[in-house]
Amino acid sequence: MKLKLSQIINARDALTRLASEKYPAHIAYRIQRNIRTLEPEASSYYKTRDGLIKDKYGAELNPEGQPGVYTVLPEKAADFMAEINPLLDEQVDVAIMTIDLNDLHEISPLDLMALEWMFNEPSPDQEQKQDQGQNLSSEEAPAGTYRQPHRVRRNR
Repeated sequence: MKLKLSQIINARDALTRLASEKYPAHIAYRIQRNIRTLEPEASSYYKTRDGLIKDKYGAELNPEGQPGVYTVLPEKAADFMAEINPLLDEQVDVAIMTIDLNDLHEISPLDLMALEWMFNEPSPDQEQKQDQGQNLSSEEAPAGTYRQPHRVRRNR
């Protein structure tokens, strides 16, 4: 699967949050495998970014006596962004293991946005049943759909 570096960077925190939950073995395996697959790409990006800040666009801060902390200088921020944005747009071919969204207990909307490429698309049969208002089992439900439980209302 081809992903932009920006997608990989945005996915790190979301994957870490998913990894802190308990899942069936096959889902846990896919999550940890994706983390291990994406980590070298993210590390390379951060190493390049940090080098640019240290050598070209930043200055060392010394908060509380800690050497080696750098930040982009405000007057160089536009030039830094002009150089870093094309890097974030670079496409990387990675072997991602997809997951059915219905297999997750919960996921926040922000994490879902960051990881949307990792989830399987619903089949046309599932979408058609959903459009027709038919009840779907959890195995048939398209990713991202909410199935309200059946409720019986009693007249009082």
